[in-house]
Amino acid sequence: SSRIVKYLVSDLDDIKVLEYVLENTRYSFDLEAYRRLEAYVGDSGMLWYYFPRTPLQRLLINYMGVERTFVYLYRYRERVEGLMEAIARSDDELYELIGSSPLRILNFGDNIDARVTSPRLFERYCLPYYQERSDQLHKRGKFVHCHVDGYAKPLLHLFREAGWDGVEALTPEPVGDVTLEDIKRALGDEMVLIDGIPYILFVPPLASPERLRRFVREIVSMFAGRLILGISDELPPVGDVRLVELVPDVLEECSAAR
Repeated sequence: SSRIVKYLVSDLDDIKVLEYVLENTRYSFDLEAYRRLEAYVGDSGMLWYYFPRTPLQRLLINYMGVERTFVYLYRYRERVEGLMEAIARSDDELYELIGSSPLRILNFGDNIDARVTSPRLFERYCLPYYQERSDQLHKRGKFVHCHVDGYAKPLLHLFREAGWDGVEALTPEPVGDVTLEDIKRALGDEMVLIDGIPYILFVPPLASPERLRRFVREIVSMFAGRLILGISDELPPVGDVRLVELVPDVLEECSAAR
């Protein structure tokens, strides 16, 4: 793993440097590498692509950090909004490239958390960007979803407006702040839930086969036809892999019962 020791933007002058880097960044698609990966995966799954985070999230997580992003948005709003526009312009080429690629499933890898990205910020800076890019990608026949992986309850009512086809890593209680019922109401019958099993159900002492079985049965019943089941967000190193192996058996039981 890794962590950021120093953000690219640590003072106001760094914004101009970052804008220069963004303006001069070019992209290419390695079709040969894609074909190799496709052959490796075979029938076991599908290849996904995670876009670099959308402009506000990239400032918060990659370029500036949470504190500096908010301080600068308050003190130098036009300058920071200009940087977000530069990020979006730089991404134009990337979205066009991926849109014309054989990749079919695309993810906004944003790590949204309502404790950082409030509904007000989400509506102002994220929602219009998601809508524009989702529309662009839908015209190319792509399936578009977003990686949440944080507290999300204050934002749930906005997700259907984003233009996504699904939401990934929208993690239920006791890890996240939402219930399966909250998720069902928010996504309705239009959107797909990707993942859904909170990782804590695989971690002792809370982990138990029967508790996991009950949860899998409940989520499969509630989101039938709109579910790509997985662990929200990952199996921790201390997770019991034997419980992971239990899940396909429960799915078989659910399928036989239908």
